[in-house]
Amino acid sequence: MFDFYDALFLLVETRALITRALISFVVFLVVYKFLLPLMFRLWRLDTVLAISILFLLLMLSLKVGGPSTGW
Repeated sequence: MFDFYDALFLLVETRALITRALISFVVFLVVYKFLLPLMFRLWRLDTVLAISILFLLLMLSLKVGGPSTGW
């Protein structure tokens, strides 16, 4: 009986990970296609500065993970 609950738990965790990945991908596409070109045009940011800011935001998002995210 415990095997059923373990399988159900793995299924729920897998669904949660896939959902987070899809949401992150949509956010990435919005930032990459719309916000990044807008920032370059309006603020005239240096490319290296923008990439480093995005990298730091990525590192912060990975650090925030808990036991349910697998990190």
